[in-house]
Amino acid sequence: MRRMRHRLMLIAALLAIVTTQSAFACRPFGSYDFVEDAQGNVWFTEQDSNAVSRMASDGSVTAYPIPTPNAEPYSLALDGKGNLWFSERRAGKLGRVAPDGTITEYALPIEGAQPFALLSQGSALWFTTGPLRRTVVRMDMEGKFTEMPAPHGWPSSISAADDGALWVTLLQPGETMAQAQGYLARLDRAGQWKIVEQRGAGSCPNNVHIGGDGALWLSDRCRGAIERRDAQERTVSFPYPEGLVQNAALDHDGNFWFVDSTRNNLIGRMSPGGRLDTWPLPGNNGGPFAVAALRNGDVIFSEMYNYNINRFMRGVFEEYLVAVDHRKQIREVEEGEICRLEYAAVIADKMALERERVEALKTAGFKAAPGQELVSGRCLTCHDATRILRARKSDWSYTIELMQAQITMRGLPALTDEERRTVIGYLNRYYNTTN
Repeated sequence: MRRMRHRLMLIAALLAIVTTQSAFACRPFGSYDFVEDAQGNVWFTEQDSNAVSRMASDGSVTAYPIPTPNAEPYSLALDGKGNLWFSERRAGKLGRVAPDGTITEYALPIEGAQPFALLSQGSALWFTTGPLRRTVVRMDMEGKFTEMPAPHGWPSSISAADDGALWVTLLQPGETMAQAQGYLARLDRAGQWKIVEQRGAGSCPNNVHIGGDGALWLSDRCRGAIERRDAQERTVSFPYPEGLVQNAALDHDGNFWFVDSTRNNLIGRMSPGGRLDTWPLPGNNGGPFAVAALRNGDVIFSEMYNYNINRFMRGVFEEYLVAVDHRKQIREVEEGEICRLEYAAVIADKMALERERVEALKTAGFKAAPGQELVSGRCLTCHDATRILRARKSDWSYTIELMQAQITMRGLPALTDEERRTVIGYLNRYYNTTN
């Protein structure tokens, strides 16, 4: 009875907070990937908290902090022994969470390699690297790494085929979307590449997935389409011209689920026959990013700007407010009591910052100060101002280095050393997480 009374008091207090400020919520992290384990737990990355976490069916969450600081966990994969593997994009490592919770990290013996998409295939792990290495790498269970440079551009997505090979989309960026060159390729277990389709100019394929029926799906933002290639190699293109398929997943019925993080701000489903259904997210600025189709038919996705994990069940959104940012201690939360009163100060700070951002976003303009014109002139060539304003970081140096590589790939003039220092200094001063 005491526990029930405590829970009722907690819920009442939280409802009071929510009523006072309708946008009030735990806002702790951005998640880049999901994977469901054999027990139905959902694992996800936490970039801001530098951890990988497991959410049980009741909503309780256990976080596993990564030993390397600022590792930037990105992609997840489960092997046949129940180990969770994750890529550390910034640290240049792979990590493993064993079933007993022990974390082991493996530094990549490849200079400049930043691991991105990761999957488990047979007795090996495969992952893409970028933006400079432009390779697919295989790691066997003895820790041996084999690098296979892409024949064109860089690998934008990978998916495992039934015969042990990989399907890979390749992208050769151009200065404009019309100049981008796309390829669909296969990489066999011996490391041999085969270009299956040279898609030509105006193609930027991504989000390749293989269904249980052998059909291959992908999205192509440059063409404004979602495509399905059946087992007989017949391709059907379904138009989706007004948005961006950020990430995608296939369910057991062969439907292509995706999240659109542009102004549409929605979750969508394309059926094998080409029927498109969309569900706008509550609010208008969530920025959905990672998505996964679970075995029970639910779809789960993250929001980069609202920092929530959401479950979509039969047309209903269920929000999980996973309060893990600024934790002093890591502990398991019981019975879904996720958003706790002890985080009230953190929540209040985040909401104060959010109010400042909302004011700034009304004009989508940068603070008038030395460096503003350079940031506006260079950053807004490829990015929307609202995305930059909402993506505040503790240190912008790493992000600017990544952007330098992307600028080079696009054939645009790179920032000079002086411009780089000016941009980093401006963003760190005015768009840091501490201000």
